Amino acid sequence: MMFHREVMGSLQKAWQAASPGRSRLAMDVPYTAQVGSDMLRITTHEGPTAITLVLEGKCRGPWVEELERCWRQAAATAPGRKLRVDLEKVGFVDERGKELLAQMCAAGIELCAAGLMMTSLVEEIAASCSATAKQRA
Repeated sequence: MMFHREVMGSLQKAWQAASPGRSRLAMDVPYTAQVGSDMLRITTHEGPTAITLVLEGKCRGPWVEELERCWRQAAATAPGRKLRVDLEKVGFVDERGKELLAQMCAAGIELCAAGLMMTSLVEEIAASCSATAKQRA
């Protein structure tokens, strides 16, 4: 386990050195609160009209709370800018993660995905948000 942390720490330092212009709005968490071998990296990319939260890994357990914290922080920091969540490199989302993504969708956040599983999940969430919005109208 120590070797893994040393390697991950070295990789993180190299990655940060190679990306000096990226935002520090959200926290990169490659191994600090690991649950078994599960981890989620959350990176924030700020553009002039949008902020994108890029997720990599598994959205489950304590990572769901971390994602919500990052979302709330981004929303509070950049009112008026569009928010997006990039799920292209996510391999798994648990029930709490799906609930949070549904809340984000209902709040107007764009969910982007690739691959059969994540695309299907995003379509399911978008359909649910659309049906809920029609019921309220």
